[in-house]
Amino acid sequence: MKVTVKYYLNVRVGKPSVNAPCHGYLVPGTEIEVDGKLYDGDQFEGTYKWMKDNAGNYYWAGGINSPVTGEISKEALEAAVQQIKAMQHPGVTGIGSLAKMENGHLKRYIHMTVKDEATKNYFLNTFKIGDANLAFEIHVAAPPVKYSGNLPGAGISNRTRTNGNGTFGCVVTDGTTGRKALLSCQHVLKDDTNYNVMNGNNQIILSGDPQQSLFATHLRGMRSHEIDAGIAELTNQGITNAVLGTLKGLRDTTDDDVINNTRVTLQGYDSSTGMVATQSGVIINNGFSTSINYEDQQPPFQLNNLIMLSQSNNNNFNAVTKPGYSGSIVIDEQGYIVGMVVGGDNLFTYAIPINTIKAQLNFEILLS
Repeated sequence: MKVTVKYYLNVRVGKPSVNAPCHGYLVPGTEIEVDGKLYDGDQFEGTYKWMKDNAGNYYWAGGINSPVTGEISKEALEAAVQQIKAMQHPGVTGIGSLAKMENGHLKRYIHMTVKDEATKNYFLNTFKIGDANLAFEIHVAAPPVKYSGNLPGAGISNRTRTNGNGTFGCVVTDGTTGRKALLSCQHVLKDDTNYNVMNGNNQIILSGDPQQSLFATHLRGMRSHEIDAGIAELTNQGITNAVLGTLKGLRDTTDDDVINNTRVTLQGYDSSTGMVATQSGVIINNGFSTSINYEDQQPPFQLNNLIMLSQSNNNNFNAVTKPGYSGSIVIDEQGYIVGMVVGGDNLFTYAIPINTIKAQLNFEILLS
């Protein structure tokens, strides 16, 4: 078959490798005859597929305009994800892109959670976008819910307990007043389901306190398609983050965290026991969109660009957290905060990137 070179392209002799002898190079627009097959070789700029001519010369497939170059680009995959989002398929509960190392090579997938096997089979066997070579990783999971519970002794809540209990995430310094405040989810701190209007009861209590003493005063917060978070000024200004260990700072997650299955820990309040527990897991995805079941929202409310966590990445997925963990801070092994838990399903836990929250709420994390 005949293909066209789209970039300056080296001609590699004998094997599909950037270290193979170079016979010369081809300029963009050059037409070459290849055997039409794709060969695994050295990865270059995210693509490990190569093509070969009848003389045994190899050409990196990323430099060739061809309908069978194999690996879809990151940009094309993101465009496909957006197209599926726009479909609003009733069986899809979450979607994002995913990069994984397989046998030493980078592979990109459309990553999805769905309600049932029928939806999974449709996307695996029927769904197409033109001639795009799409690969899917799809999990059938229960619909995600925000994490809060109604048992006493499960962390913090608004005095009204309208939205149940959640977790006191960490201590921050309010950028407006300079005083210490706690960080948690807005749905934990709010006295009703009108999450973006700050009125009514702003008193936060410890769920296990029989006296229901004022623990913090809700200052501000919001829920949007990118964030569900708020801060409340602490009554006791002597509280620190010491229980969380040494905190070095904040950081964004990247594809490397997904590829390397970066391990994280978090500490939260288990509503079923009223006890504090520390959990650990790995990062599965760092740009996932899913719909969360909120009381005021039908259909469920979509949150975007979430960090997806699970106990392991051995295809035996289980959520890291339980009801009551909303607001838990997600910390990597080096002591950097990467996110805050907002909800989960039976397979995965979902966290909002910490820098997204910080940009909206004007605070500084109290580091140790």
